[in-house]
Amino acid sequence: MILSAIISAALAASPVTPQQLIDRIDAGPYRADVNFSVTMPQLPDDVVYTITLSQTPAAADTLSPVAYLIDWTITKRPGSDTPGAADKGFSAYFDGNHYSLIAERLRERHFDSDPDAFMRPRRGGVAVTTQFAEFIPALMAQKLREMAADPRYTVTAVPDTVVGGEKAAAIITTFNSGGATTSEAEYIFYSGEKLAPRRVVLENNTGSIGEQTITATFAPPQQAGSAPAPVTEEALMTLYPEEFARFRTSSYRLENLPGSHLPAIASPTLDGNRYTRTASQTLDAPTVLVLLDAGSGFTSEVIDAVRTAARQIPWRVDIVWAFTDNDPDRVAEVIDPADGRNETILRSSTAVARDCGATAMLPAIIFAGRDGIVSDFIAGFNNSLSSDVVKKIMAMKP
Repeated sequence: MILSAIISAALAASPVTPQQLIDRIDAGPYRADVNFSVTMPQLPDDVVYTITLSQTPAAADTLSPVAYLIDWTITKRPGSDTPGAADKGFSAYFDGNHYSLIAERLRERHFDSDPDAFMRPRRGGVAVTTQFAEFIPALMAQKLREMAADPRYTVTAVPDTVVGGEKAAAIITTFNSGGATTSEAEYIFYSGEKLAPRRVVLENNTGSIGEQTITATFAPPQQAGSAPAPVTEEALMTLYPEEFARFRTSSYRLENLPGSHLPAIASPTLDGNRYTRTASQTLDAPTVLVLLDAGSGFTSEVIDAVRTAARQIPWRVDIVWAFTDNDPDRVAEVIDPADGRNETILRSSTAVARDCGATAMLPAIIFAGRDGIVSDFIAGFNNSLSSDVVKKIMAMKP
């Protein structure tokens, strides 16, 4: 670690216990911007986020010491320097309620209706394990206390040092498993009575193929008043009105899809491979996603109608047949791969139908352009289906 040369001198001058330093980490109202990057040897470029963190003390909450809001945007990923609509989101927690917007899907958990979600793998559950939660100062302190109490960790406190020419405090941790050090971390804090994070560097899976370096650089905390993080659903909805209107899972329907990215897909193909795409991923051609149940009485008619329509289009159109059935033989009975072109046949796609809000509307046909944005949909079967499909494909750019 880069502070190793400083640690011994600092400890000799003013030794303190890790607990004493951890107790000084800011647990009050807090708000700061963070530059966050993930480096892995197997990736050609870092994955980079910009994050805004805020916390509001919650003394009466037994699940988390603070309410918080984590607003994040991916600003760079391998192969793309321009973030898309699905490359941003947020997580928020207050009073037994957790909200998370990822890939244009807003999911929520409430202790009253789902207590297990807040009790596993440890108390706090999803509230303390959600992405980036460990960088909320009060939760960072909570995690460091757990490390200090765990004999597998060595935790070193450095109350007074200099980093980058500025006074700082630091906490250094190492994790030993089976006689080998598998992770290391340095937590650097702005100097002061209350310690606000300045930089965190995590070295995970040291020496393995999955080696990973995480670097979080914190701007100085902002003066944000008495309640930086929202503590009611109404306050959170005021900050994200469009996201709640369009992406809230509890009220999500097929009708909400147009204008949004096609949801992520991860399903086995009929030939034994696996098809995956992220919500922000572009498509090779305008795509028709057809959600089907092999046992439905209209399935064969839908397949014929879509294929007839696709043959009339003067440019390439990809078709993804997504069957909710798990049995490949059942799917193979109703669709012959040799009869189509530019097609992919998926099975076990119940999650795809759910994420599209179409579970109760099968068959359903969803149209997405090359940018991955859904342009339109058709729910159910009708006698003019083939011509309807042609019109909706023709409305997409080739």
